[in-house]
Amino acid sequence: MTELPARWRMPLAGATVCAVLAAIVIVLREDSVPPPATPAGPVADQPMVLVLRAVDFVDERHWFGVRGLCQETDARRCSHTLLESEQGQLRFRELPAELRGQRGGTAIGVTVLGPERLLVQSDPGRRWYSADRGQHWAEVGPDAPPVGEIPANGILERYCEPAPGCTPKIMVTLPDSGRRAELRGVPPLTEVVPHTRFADADGRWRLVGRRADKPVLAGSADRGRSWQVSELPPGPPGRLLDAEVALSGRSTYLRLTSRTPERDAKPATALYREDGARWQLVWRSDPAGPQPRSLTGVLPRPGGQLAATDEQGDGWVSADGGRTFQPARPEDRIPRGWPRRARTGYLAEAGNTLSHSPDGVRWTPLPNG
Repeated sequence: MTELPARWRMPLAGATVCAVLAAIVIVLREDSVPPPATPAGPVADQPMVLVLRAVDFVDERHWFGVRGLCQETDARRCSHTLLESEQGQLRFRELPAELRGQRGGTAIGVTVLGPERLLVQSDPGRRWYSADRGQHWAEVGPDAPPVGEIPANGILERYCEPAPGCTPKIMVTLPDSGRRAELRGVPPLTEVVPHTRFADADGRWRLVGRRADKPVLAGSADRGRSWQVSELPPGPPGRLLDAEVALSGRSTYLRLTSRTPERDAKPATALYREDGARWQLVWRSDPAGPQPRSLTGVLPRPGGQLAATDEQGDGWVSADGGRTFQPARPEDRIPRGWPRRARTGYLAEAGNTLSHSPDGVRWTPLPNG
């Protein structure tokens, strides 16, 4: 299955997401489908809860998401619906036939490949493609031949064949078919990790990995046709699990998480900063040091400051370039949990609600119908 981006608690897995939308007008047009009925039978007598499980954005005012109607006593048993929100209007769309109805333990993700093009993924690694906002679906075929650049609306994935001793490849998901294609010309890195599936706000695509057992950052400003590799100061030992970039003022921050193979080993975090010259290691986790002892997310703040969240979901703010952190104040409006990058900013999860922020400061809950 495609490996979805995530926090270090589940390496490279998938994710999730405050202000209030004034009004949401639910429009059911001819090209929409009605919301799913409450399941019949014994399940209908059980308390149910609505959960917005996956969201991806076309732009700040246009997104698609997977909504689950789940048993309150067993959040794994849900019936799922595809939602589309555009300019505040919410529409119900159909998922592929194989994903309709109540299902147990099936994770469903959605990826936007353009204003009307969608990819839906589910366990165990199946993918469906739609070119008309979910009105028609076709299961995605085998991988396409390698490509030399990332096309517009394409995304990056780290992919391993399900076999022992896998060497991960960096793949491009093609927006015209949903098929994967290996990206040629990627620097020969081990433990390679794309920190997001899309370009950063500065238009650069970034990968993190190791070269000669040293951590490095590879960046491309031309959609993957060429790459510049920067060596990073040594951080905590262990296999790379997760990477995240935050652009704040004139500084670029990079958070890396790694873990050693010991059974009880905890993930360790390194935070780097670059101000136009070389990368500096400015912070690293210390189990015996002051709080925070780990960083699970980083967010830009006004004035070049940096915000972060820790493994308990608490918020922190740094005013000295990431060297020290102070507990966040209510006015800092850092959401609890583990914010993650989105194509149009950030998503954060609070209970069963996802919130979106274009800048890591202003948060808006997303409706779930």
